[in-house]
Amino acid sequence: MGVSFVPEPKPLIPSLSPAEGESVADRPGEGSFITRLLAPKDGATESMASAAIDAKDALANVGVPVGRHLIYVANLMEALPEQVRRAAREPRGATDLIYVLLLSPVESVREAQLRLLKSRLSSEASLKISALLSVVRDLNELIKIPLVALAFPALRRLSLPEYAAFMENTAALIAADRQVDLFEFALQKMLRRHLEPKFKPVPKPDARYSALNELTVFCSTLLSALAHAGQDTSNEAQAAFERGAKLLKQDGADCKFVALAACTFNAVEAALDGLARAAFPLKKLFLDACALTVAADGRIRPREAELLRAIADSLGCPMPPFVFADLCKTK
Repeated sequence: MGVSFVPEPKPLIPSLSPAEGESVADRPGEGSFITRLLAPKDGATESMASAAIDAKDALANVGVPVGRHLIYVANLMEALPEQVRRAAREPRGATDLIYVLLLSPVESVREAQLRLLKSRLSSEASLKISALLSVVRDLNELIKIPLVALAFPALRRLSLPEYAAFMENTAALIAADRQVDLFEFALQKMLRRHLEPKFKPVPKPDARYSALNELTVFCSTLLSALAHAGQDTSNEAQAAFERGAKLLKQDGADCKFVALAACTFNAVEAALDGLARAAFPLKKLFLDACALTVAADGRIRPREAELLRAIADSLGCPMPPFVFADLCKTK
């Protein structure tokens, strides 16, 4: 397993609010990368259809020069509520923003997380977090990953002791419910890629793989996990998987669809670590295959965006936030 900010491997679940009255202990957790693919039927969570965005436009910017991403981010920042913009622009506010994004939709877990923060932070910081929560919780779910990306410039200005405390608090918040959801997984990858090198030496992985057929198992696992994240049934997931696998087959990788139960935390981590050692052209080709899989139904759901961001960050490939200005408005 790759580096993790939590003490031990935990099952990964999609970042969905639980059904009314469901406890954390009731949630499945046998190690599947995605164990709950359907939103609750009682209306407790916004439907995935209303949270999704058009895939064609969003995926057009994957792998493009960073300059275009910066323009995109500037426009996104302008569309956010003022309180969120202010927080994202300064170090203390940026840490508060990450803490808020990690707060659970499950009330009992969220209360425990807030108590934890209160025991570690000043009274002033706790009040700011509560005020920020009242704004952020009304934003579309797709805004979470872009908000993390917007906070990185400010987070890089933390002092070393502040960074250490931030990482400890982040790990504690993630560990609070003994499970990892897709947002938390993506956040771990983003922190490792964009923040960790500012504060300590991080060796770059050697380019061990130069042929795509050497990466078949890794590609199969990640494409399958991505397909499961974006579809509601196994048949739909397999059809989405085949869209991406067809591209890779042209270059010698005969990928096989992996069942949901086999898309475990360890399997996904191993696949990411393996692909991180591929030559850059192979990484780009694989991301193109990911784009085809994600775009199979023409929409990007929050959990797809979160997993795709984790993949892109692990591979060191540029990817803009998957969100548009109208999603920055409160519901």
